[in-house]
Amino acid sequence: MNLATRQAEQQPPSYDDFEILKECFLEVLHEPDVQVRQFRDSGLWFKLERLMADCDLWSWPLTSVCVTGLIKTIGGGNVMAVRYRELTHHDDTVNSSVNHDYILAASDGEVTRSVQSIRGCPDLPSPKPDLSLGLDEMRQAAEGAKILENSLGGGLILTAGDCGVLFDRLATIVS
Repeated sequence: MNLATRQAEQQPPSYDDFEILKECFLEVLHEPDVQVRQFRDSGLWFKLERLMADCDLWSWPLTSVCVTGLIKTIGGGNVMAVRYRELTHHDDTVNSSVNHDYILAASDGEVTRSVQSIRGCPDLPSPKPDLSLGLDEMRQAAEGAKILENSLGGGLILTAGDCGVLFDRLATIVS
């Protein structure tokens, strides 16, 4: 990957990125097992869930991948809210998942809102501090926890590269 490609991926999503994702979401609606609800106020909700296996490493557990979304037309523009959820079927991680939430809005050929969040569910309590650690180690652990919390919280900036990742995820779940 060259420098120009990396810089382009770090830019905010363009209107073309928005339109490509919108078309991809609309393709999900053609899947035979998708659930769809249409609302009177120009809203369309969908849910598609698939059981996936990593064919390269058969020892890995199965994963349920679920995509739910809402596409709505609001005054000359569109809003998309999408959750991509991965739940691994493993005895050590029963009922836990990683949720990726995306919100995109566009109006008049311009993206007006683009945020994402990444959350582990359920929220796990912080481990109790190890009293055998020195003061410097405890300080480093606290700083690391802050960095992790800031990186995995809500309202993260969505980039064009993130839109590409979401597109790849949707392409994987669609048969």
